Amino acid sequence: MHDKLTSDVVTTIVGMAKGERPTINEVKSNHTEVTGTGISGSRIKIVLQDGREYIGNVDGSGRYRITIPKQNEHARIVATQITPRRIESDPVDIYVVRAVPAPVPTINEVDTDDTKVTGRGVANSKVYVKILDKLERYVNVNGNGDWEIDTGLLEAGKEIIAYQELPDRPNSEEVKRTVVQLPALRNT
Repeated sequence: MHDKLTSDVVTTIVGMAKGERPTINEVKSNHTEVTGTGISGSRIKIVLQDGREYIGNVDGSGRYRITIPKQNEHARIVATQITPRRIESDPVDIYVVRAVPAPVPTINEVDTDDTKVTGRGVANSKVYVKILDKLERYVNVNGNGDWEIDTGLLEAGKEIIAYQELPDRPNSEEVKRTVVQLPALRNT
């Protein structure tokens, strides 16, 4: 006679595991996108402070980039990751930081004999120069931080306006310089 072996049947219910949390890179008040890392092939959900949601995909390199409207300083941004066959991850959040504007450029003194406007800015960047009814254009700042633009002769009192543009920063405040009248030469 054989001894009967009995065993208990164990049932394990496999549930959906939470996904891994994504990362969020710093968001500044002038940014129009949220970037970070996650698991390749997963989806990232961004929730803004006002409740609007934006969804994007994590690429093959493990990075995501999701376009959002500009946010005010201190606004909260929450991200979660949804991976295939898993439930949404726990949230990760950050707060928007104030974007520091570009430094203001300088405009050197200009008089009625000058045919160029010169100044200084951040090396290897751009300065926007505007002279009403004359010109409006971007000028390259060289590696030494100097810029110049040919203007031809300018009349006294003409206002020159410039501001600095840098990537990933708000434009600087405008600076202004007025063309100075040279005194008349005296005959002796």
